[in-house]
Amino acid sequence: MKGLKCVYLNARSAAKPGALDSLKFYCISHSIDILLLTETWFDDSVRDAELSFDNEYQSFRCDRSTRGGGVCIFARKHVKIIRVDCSYPVEFVIVDLMFDLTYLRVICYYISSSGSASQRLSQVGNFSDVLTSVQSLDRPLLVVGDFNFPRINWNLVPFSDA
Repeated sequence: MKGLKCVYLNARSAAKPGALDSLKFYCISHSIDILLLTETWFDDSVRDAELSFDNEYQSFRCDRSTRGGGVCIFARKHVKIIRVDCSYPVEFVIVDLMFDLTYLRVICYYISSSGSASQRLSQVGNFSDVLTSVQSLDRPLLVVGDFNFPRINWNLVPFSDA
């Protein structure tokens, strides 16, 4: 994302009093172009207009119907960005960032740390299904989020750039 300043944060509730003002100040004072946020805790009481930070940003969000969770991608108005629709019962947002002749697909994802082992395994399966359904051979994919795998050793995870 040459030329764009992109930041990922786990908010642990951007909906609490004063949090949105702090987030707005952070984004504007640090010239953040794209902010990927997990554990927003947003619900219907948080209006899209509040998330525009005085009409400087557009937001793409997925709220949880119960307390906690949720994800949101904020992008400055000058960023060329399109939401990618994908229907699964999990917390994520997918967007395509458009550059001159290329795209970058971005997924911001949250997997809850609560629930039984089988429920968490089901969430991982859902994540795999989402990845399978939105992968594209003609564009790179960036996945960020809170996966709540505290004991994973990323050095042991095989990666391929093929």
